[in-house]
Amino acid sequence: MLRLALLGVLALGIVLPVAVSNAARTSPTDGCLVISNSNSIVTVKATGTIVGRFEQGEVTITDPTPGDGTVKVTGYDEAVPLTPPATGGTRKRYSGASNVRFRASGKTTVRVEAIGIDLSAVGRGKVTLNGGVFIDPGLYSMDSDSFCQDKFHLLPETPQTFVLGSTS
Repeated sequence: MLRLALLGVLALGIVLPVAVSNAARTSPTDGCLVISNSNSIVTVKATGTIVGRFEQGEVTITDPTPGDGTVKVTGYDEAVPLTPPATGGTRKRYSGASNVRFRASGKTTVRVEAIGIDLSAVGRGKVTLNGGVFIDPGLYSMDSDSFCQDKFHLLPETPQTFVLGSTS
């Protein structure tokens, strides 16, 4: 009987985390954004995960709640601390001329102004896209159904703000 109980606990220990993980990945409140080979300004203010890279430009990352996620940037030439948000936290601008990579999770604002942007975001918040300041602004896809595998569009020529995921 003890062996059966241990097997039950072991099975629950395997099944429960997988179920929770699958529920988190398919949460109806999360949306996704994919930016592909873009020359533009992209701002993502969200709770979730943002991963990206660019060839030449800068990324400014604002982390209003340090400790709720992580921020990592590699390949930059210069990092400049900026005035933190009024609510606390940190804000830093990273610039570089060759293959800068970044990752931010938790509640963050990431603003990229660069050439050759590839970016993916999953979470809830707002996204502002502005391709009008560059030639050949690139493509984006944003939705919560296909996980951004289809429906690619040209970045808008004037700044447009979209909702990432749903707030309910």
